[in-house]
Amino acid sequence: MLGVMIVVSCNSNKGRENPKNKENIKYIENIDYCKSCNNFGKLQMAIKHPDSVSSLYLWNINNTFIDSIPLFNNLEKIKITDSRPIDIRLLFSGLCLVKRLRSISFQNCSISILPPNIGCLKHLKELYIEDTLYNISNEFYELRALQKLSLNVTHISDSLKFLQNLKELTLHVIGQKSLPLVVTELKNLEVLYLTEETNSLPAEIGKLRKLRKLDITRSPLAKSEFQFLQKHHRFNQLQKVIDKLPDCKIIMNGNVWN
Repeated sequence: MLGVMIVVSCNSNKGRENPKNKENIKYIENIDYCKSCNNFGKLQMAIKHPDSVSSLYLWNINNTFIDSIPLFNNLEKIKITDSRPIDIRLLFSGLCLVKRLRSISFQNCSISILPPNIGCLKHLKELYIEDTLYNISNEFYELRALQKLSLNVTHISDSLKFLQNLKELTLHVIGQKSLPLVVTELKNLEVLYLTEETNSLPAEIGKLRKLRKLDITRSPLAKSEFQFLQKHHRFNQLQKVIDKLPDCKIIMNGNVWN
């Protein structure tokens, strides 16, 4: 299978060549071809070997595109940006038919839920969602193959502890100032990114024996801990991480401590 990426936009982009007559397209960017955004099937005619597409980057699409996503049956990675509104249930129904899919990314798509049919993506390894989720179905916690996860949520269930293959996590729980305790149950976690509201760490963080990188750049801890370090030549809250997890590097604005 070729490592081909198809990039599709429904925005008009004058000055770019219409690709419909090309026979061996390997990379399409900013296509001014599907202005009506209502017939993704036409795009298939522009690709000689659609089975060779391994990565798909879509932006400004609508629900009519979603029906054609399963045609990329060897797709491994999909990223959808600036697409509103999307029928998320319909989308995941289509993605479930793509058996090789391993990575999904959403950015600015007004997604607010993870529906039950997300549970069919048993082999998914990476999930990145920048939109704020208000409802996560229980089936999400059955994605035991997940290794990398980035979520913004209003609530996170203790069922997160069942995702024991997670190695990298970014978790922003709106309004919660402390790192959720359930995160300390993820025994195989290697990389943890603190987010904008996280300004305290539970003592149980020492249970993350495999943690190798704690990035606090976006956290209020970055400022408070640096000020404390300058004054006392040691960390404050982060000291317990260093003491309990000597192999863990603290990342703060590009600087590394361990």
